[in-house]
Amino acid sequence: MIAMIFDVRNHGALGDGSNKDTHAIQKAIDACHRAGGGTVLAPPGTYLTGTLFIKSGVELHLTAGATLLGSPDRADYDNSQNAEHDCGLSDERVGNEHLIYARGARQIAITGRGAIDGNGRAFVNISKPNESGREKSVPGWRPGQMVTLFDCQDVLIRDVLLRDSPYWTVWPHGCDRLTIERITILNERHTPNGDGINPDCCRNVHISDCHIEAGDDCIAIRSDDYRLGSPGRACENVTVTNCPLSTPKC
Repeated sequence: MIAMIFDVRNHGALGDGSNKDTHAIQKAIDACHRAGGGTVLAPPGTYLTGTLFIKSGVELHLTAGATLLGSPDRADYDNSQNAEHDCGLSDERVGNEHLIYARGARQIAITGRGAIDGNGRAFVNISKPNESGREKSVPGWRPGQMVTLFDCQDVLIRDVLLRDSPYWTVWPHGCDRLTIERITILNERHTPNGDGINPDCCRNVHISDCHIEAGDDCIAIRSDDYRLGSPGRACENVTVTNCPLSTPKC
């Protein structure tokens, strides 16, 4: 069976870096999900976008030369589908809105040689790092974890470049059967809480062949089970191999 392909340009995305493509990309994702799954394809271009919700059966494929660029406008970020316990942290000046979000999704993927750019430079003043109170370099609100996967199963993230996240980059929380391989994370080294990959209360996780340059933890294995509303859930069966890591927080 040949997987169905849903080209974001056929749903109205322009990819010119100035017009916002959020609704067009989400239309492609929703159509793919309704059809029973397939590939949402982003051809070369810069797609300015707010929050995108990935749904079951969807592979978001960013071709070489394609970039999802996070909008600098708070109004473009949507927390309407957030899990109940997904909350921002006021002391870190971060909200609970995300650029890429999946909740309760099954068999999803983010792949390709393209990039997801969180546009952290629009939210964090990296020219004035303050190590004694680093959140002071965040003048106001900033989005939360850039790629957030909440209570998902059978997840693949492969080959993509993730850069300039305004906060943690990849946050799988309460996920099972998660594979992250051959990705590159490049965050500004002065970004407060600019973590790489933080598996949280996840099971059966495989992270391999990833290059990570982070502003804080490169890979942090966590068990913040209160966010799941499910006390006692551990992060377990995690394998990390062949990942060069670089951070100023040693």
